[in-house]
Amino acid sequence: MSEKQDIDQLTKEVLSQGGIQALLYFDIHGGDPEILKNMMVQFLSKITKTEGVAWSYGEIEPPIKSEDGLYSSMAEVKVLVRSFEVLIFLSLNFAPIGVEVVKPENQIKLNLNEVHRVCLNLSEFSHMYTDLYLNKVLKGDDKVEYYKKFKAREELGKQLREKFGTNKDNTKNDNTDNGNESDNNE
Repeated sequence: MSEKQDIDQLTKEVLSQGGIQALLYFDIHGGDPEILKNMMVQFLSKITKTEGVAWSYGEIEPPIKSEDGLYSSMAEVKVLVRSFEVLIFLSLNFAPIGVEVVKPENQIKLNLNEVHRVCLNLSEFSHMYTDLYLNKVLKGDDKVEYYKKFKAREELGKQLREKFGTNKDNTKNDNTDNGNESDNNE
């Protein structure tokens, strides 16, 4: 069997198990064209080694010098991933400038477990970004102001939980509006 037939067989198998074939587009800028090419090759190698990537193939454009003296290069990377979760992981961690799903052509089906994992991954990434922002970027009075707003939102959340009858763990509490029994039947 040829390498192309092996890749075609693997692609068919992974897609039949919920995999996704996509194109990821990247760009990179810098002062030395040779360093740019090496960085892009190293970058694409990391994508290939990512858990859940069945295969990837990248084409790197030769660096082009711009008017300001910097060089720019682009890459188009075709990937076959084993799940939507892996595609989200690649998008969050490698920050392509574009993502195009090639296959399946009509729709991507997710089971509830996959939805939970994707949402948790997005939440974790958001938390990491917020933590980085709070600890490395935000300084002085801006940081104090952020925490004041955060405390105000926390208080608003507490009021909303009381109003809608839920505790912090989203279980129903015994508060009722105007002394009437809740109309919710659980």
